Amino acid sequence: MKTKTSSQRARFAHSKQNTTATMQKTMGSELPADRPWTPAQIFLVTFLFGILAGIVCFALNYGRLKEPKKGLFWAASSLVITPLTMVLCLQANIPMIGFAMSLLFGLFLMLLQQPTFESWKEAKWNSITNEPYKPNELLKLFAVSIACCIFQLLGGLALAASMSIR
Repeated sequence: MKTKTSSQRARFAHSKQNTTATMQKTMGSELPADRPWTPAQIFLVTFLFGILAGIVCFALNYGRLKEPKKGLFWAASSLVITPLTMVLCLQANIPMIGFAMSLLFGLFLMLLQQPTFESWKEAKWNSITNEPYKPNELLKLFAVSIACCIFQLLGGLALAASMSIR
């Protein structure tokens, strides 16, 4: 029976470390680089920054979930939904109606995207790693939200001014 020499053991240990490092690199590369935002984050964006920000981030998230047709549909629908809700809020003359609309619409968007997100997460995240899910590009989410909020505020001011002129 042969016994391993110290140089053979060192080579075996070195090859085992290389194999482990290669597996980790492979697993790391299998994890998606462009991870979608969670439906809860879409809800928060809608509530904090407005319906336009929520719909735009919702549409972008569908692209990140690899369903661009749904994203295009919701991007196009924001051109109708946002002005409509702004007019309704201005006409209702009910205090805090804008916040209530953002809250309800945020819940709607969150619940609508939850099944798609969960199936993506199961296929692309949970099947590869046991780590908790972490979305990325949160700065992009914040920047898009701020830009949409400013655009919606300017549009709301213009709409309010045009409605008061009549």
